Amino acid sequence: MVCRFLPTVLFPLAALAVGKPVASAAFLWSDELLARHQPMDTSGLDSALAQLLDNYYEATFGGIRNWETVQSVKFEGRLSLADGGKLDFVAFKKKPFYSKVVLTGPSGASFVMAYDGGEAWQLSTAGEQEPEPMPEAEALNFARDAGFSGHLAYPTLPGKRLRLLGARRVEGEVCYDIEVRLPNGQTVVYAIDASDYLQRQERTVNAVTGQEVVNTFYDIRRVAWPFPFARRARWMANWSARSSPTGSAPISA
Repeated sequence: MVCRFLPTVLFPLAALAVGKPVASAAFLWSDELLARHQPMDTSGLDSALAQLLDNYYEATFGGIRNWETVQSVKFEGRLSLADGGKLDFVAFKKKPFYSKVVLTGPSGASFVMAYDGGEAWQLSTAGEQEPEPMPEAEALNFARDAGFSGHLAYPTLPGKRLRLLGARRVEGEVCYDIEVRLPNGQTVVYAIDASDYLQRQERTVNAVTGQEVVNTFYDIRRVAWPFPFARRARWMANWSARSSPTGSAPISA
C-alpha cells in the first residue's frame, strides 16, 4: 500500500547516526489525556485557522466518524537508497503515537525501530539481540513522526501551539502554512493545499544534523483506503532524493 504517511514514517532513516544510546524522554501525551480531548476540536482557535483545520480534517480523514473506524495502518514496500542499495520494509502505526519500522537487507538481517509512546528503541538482528534505546537525537526524530495522524490532529492539547503563517506557492499550487510547536520545542510546518485542503508539503528539522528537511507529496495513483487522502497517495522511487533542505518560492504580490 502506498500512502502519504510513508515520508513521515521513514524520515528517521535519513537521520541515522552513530552515537551512544541513551533513553529518550517522552514529549507526547498520555492515552488518558488524549481521551479527554477531541482529535478535531478547533474551539478556541483563531477563526481562520479553525476553518482551515476543519476543511483539512474533512478532506484528509473524512471527518470524525471515518476517523473512528480506523485504529492502525500497515505499509509494505521497498526503500531505494542514494547509494543504489535497496531495503524491504514493513511499517506500522497505531493510534495515538505508536510506531514500528522493520527494515530487511539482502542478507536477511533486519533492523527494527519503534516508539511505544514513552521510549524509542532499536534492534539489529545482525548484532545485538536485545532492544536498546535509540541515540537521543534519532529518538527525537522518530518519536516526533510516530503519530498516527500527524500533529494537526488534537490541536488543543496542552503544550501544543498552532499558528497560521500565511500563504505561499508549493510547486505552483497555493498553500497555507500551519506551524505546530510541540512541548519540547520541535516544530513541524504543514503546507495545506488551498484548493482541496490536503497536505502538500511538510517541513521539519532533523535533530541529528540540525538541517531542515522538506518533504513534498505527489499524486501517483488511487488506492482503496478508508481515508479520502488516498486520492493523494504517493511514493517516490528514491525518497531520499526528494528530501530537500530548501523551501518553495513565496507567492509574489
